[in-house]
Amino acid sequence: MNYIDLLKLAGIFDKQQNFRLSDRIFKIVKAQVDDFNLDEDPLGISDIKPSGMKDDPVVAQLRQMVMSGQITEQQFWIMLEKHKPGSFQNMLQNVGKAGDYDVDKIQSNISAQGIKVAPKERDILAQFYELSNDVFVDFIDSLQSNFASSLRTLARQNQLPEMFNEINDHRAGNLLMELHEPSTKEEFLTREYLELRAHGISLDDAVAMGSAGDYENINEVLNAFIEKMIPSFTSQASRITGLRYQEDDVARKLSGLTMNDMNERIENALAELYYIYKG
Repeated sequence: MNYIDLLKLAGIFDKQQNFRLSDRIFKIVKAQVDDFNLDEDPLGISDIKPSGMKDDPVVAQLRQMVMSGQITEQQFWIMLEKHKPGSFQNMLQNVGKAGDYDVDKIQSNISAQGIKVAPKERDILAQFYELSNDVFVDFIDSLQSNFASSLRTLARQNQLPEMFNEINDHRAGNLLMELHEPSTKEEFLTREYLELRAHGISLDDAVAMGSAGDYENINEVLNAFIEKMIPSFTSQASRITGLRYQEDDVARKLSGLTMNDMNERIENALAELYYIYKG
């Protein structure tokens, strides 16, 4: 999972009014940003409005300071916010919204099949991208409450430290994602994550706990969730395109998803079916 995916998760919890900036962004995002290549824009500065942010000399200096080790990624965000108040909020408001790069990836998949995408159709592809992000939001929402309840129960039974007694849905959701793809930098591993691992609780264990033993791994839960959502996907895709999507076609395209390919598979499946139906 890259830093954009983690920013999506941050946006989810922010909308729930329990978003903790340092907990999710500073500890997880900065752990994932391993390569501060200016050309690749890893901090996403070009996506922050106003668009001139990327060429701002102060921002460029801050980026160089991160690259040289003079400041941490956490200090970068703090100093950026002081220089351009509201810029971080602008970023969060655009979490889950399709940018040109996101639409380009879907268009590239379609073009590889010999199909020409008309400029006006890029708006449709952008909506497929945003729909896939809504699915991500709903899936995490479906998991975190049960996991939080399980952790509180274990804490009351003295099987986990007291700190888990008051864990909320938000933090439980964070922990699920940390278990799914923990930081590769030891200093960024959270205490809660380390406690779970010390007690032998893996992501598969978390899934089993949260599903009362109905599922063994997160991809099983994901595919069961997707299966239930097929009618909704079909209806939403039909509204976006004005074409009549068929549930059987959508279900076939979305079988066997994993957490790592979930968003890309949804976007591409809906786009491919659009051109099949249209053609």
